[in-house]
Amino acid sequence: MGRPFRASDVIGTETALKIVAKQQRHLNARKLDVENPRQASVIQLFHDAAKSNDLNIVESLVMESNVSPESCDRKGWTAVLRATKSDSRRVLAFLLDFKADVNAQTREGNGALHKAAKRNRAEAAGMLISHGADLNLKNRGGATPLMLAVIHRGSEEVLDVLLRARAGLDEAKDVGYTALMLATRAGNAHAVHELLKASANMELEDRQGETALVKALKYKKHEVAQLLLQNGAVPHEVHNSSRSSHHHSHHKSPHHHHQHHHGDHHAGHHSSYHANHHSNHHGDHHGNHHGYPHGHHSGNPHGGGHHGGDHRGSTPVGAPHGHHGVQRSGAHRSAK
Repeated sequence: MGRPFRASDVIGTETALKIVAKQQRHLNARKLDVENPRQASVIQLFHDAAKSNDLNIVESLVMESNVSPESCDRKGWTAVLRATKSDSRRVLAFLLDFKADVNAQTREGNGALHKAAKRNRAEAAGMLISHGADLNLKNRGGATPLMLAVIHRGSEEVLDVLLRARAGLDEAKDVGYTALMLATRAGNAHAVHELLKASANMELEDRQGETALVKALKYKKHEVAQLLLQNGAVPHEVHNSSRSSHHHSHHKSPHHHHQHHHGDHHAGHHSSYHANHHSNHHGDHHGNHHGYPHGHHSGNPHGGGHHGGDHRGSTPVGAPHGHHGVQRSGAHRSAK
């Protein structure tokens, strides 16, 4: 048998079907099976065409030869995923209009909207959303498209698309991280600014009891920390450390408990930004050994949830270093 077909094999006006026929890879009027060697080459042709935005071949294979838009390549990707990753918008539009599955996922659980978010494919993201893409679809590590957008620099346009479409601001991934925590950990001040403007909850905690502000101080993201403080984040000691001490204190005398509670209150509401920074730098080296994955890779899938309420002040404060003041808008509400 010959080599697998590629979109570049189609020359002039000769259609993909004629080339397939010449190579004795006859197409049957049924869904193609990637396990069949003869049909696998046709599916490869289909995916190569989707990747290279060759609409003629894609249309020919789907409309004339009954190639299913859901046909997966050997990696388990559909043509919608391929077209989105390569920003092949003509092919993507055709596939979506043909009712291809907009929420198909890779083996890692990433959907087309994840691909668009990671690569700042704003127009493709808009197309996917208009055809019913799940804004809060989670991959195996629990990450949503919004989470991928905020940890990748240069994704400002697709971030705006996701926020305008009201992606869930306070969704949590497997370790309890929200998009705001991820943006903070990445030091992405622009994303933090936009999330705050959309009313992301600053007081949610991950599984270690840490808020976005605690992470900003812990990882020395000073610009982000200042932005959070200016917009009402409550400066206090690392949550899990305070809770651990408070939990143990109920076994001690009432007098000791009162003293401990008073100390926590004092530290929680009267410590300065610099005092918190010093405390977190020296006293919280134990905090996040499992919280934030290196790069954007995800861990095991676990259902995330919402934590706590929204304790923000109602008066926005301007952002540092050239950012505009955060105007909390009703247009960007958290999806419940």
